Amino acid sequence: MLYLFNKAPVLLFLTKVFTCIVVVGVCKIYPTDSYDERLFSLAGAAIGMVQVVLLLHLYEFEHVQLPMLRNLPFTLAQRFYKYSGLFALLMLPETLFLFRYLPKVIGFLYIVEWFGLLISLLWLIFGRFLQKHHTMEHLLKLGIYTFIALYFVIMFRVPIWGIVALCLGSGIFLFHRHYYRSEYLIDSKALEPRPED
Repeated sequence: MLYLFNKAPVLLFLTKVFTCIVVVGVCKIYPTDSYDERLFSLAGAAIGMVQVVLLLHLYEFEHVQLPMLRNLPFTLAQRFYKYSGLFALLMLPETLFLFRYLPKVIGFLYIVEWFGLLISLLWLIFGRFLQKHHTMEHLLKLGIYTFIALYFVIMFRVPIWGIVALCLGSGIFLFHRHYYRSEYLIDSKALEPRPED
């Protein structure tokens, strides 16, 4: 997190300003019509996808600046808790704004579900990074495709906890399977498929 403050403060600031504006905007729009909680869920999905760039910077920092991090004597469970704490800290501004401007007709329990949605999306994105290193262009495409899929899932009234369980489970699976195998490829040409011999 400190790396983002020091090396990419403008990116961090603009990202947080944009996502917090989205949160406040949704909270202000909600009482004007007969919306339901799906409006907040869609906003949460969009906010989660916007974090792709920030997570990419953190991923690059760990692999380029702190390659010895994976050699430290921490279990995967301990690493999971540390990353979860980092993701929670990263999503704290949006959650505080939601708590501040949340319409009274929305219960407090939904804030917990919404926060869980954000954390699970970050785990899914981070797990995808560990599985395979991608170029920024490819990552943006994946983010768009993921948001479209989430849009239909949310509109079909799939419970938020179901989405959280799926995204979090997938992210943890990828984390467990690829954490020690992941490689950061500095040369983008190395990401291109090689012709068969």
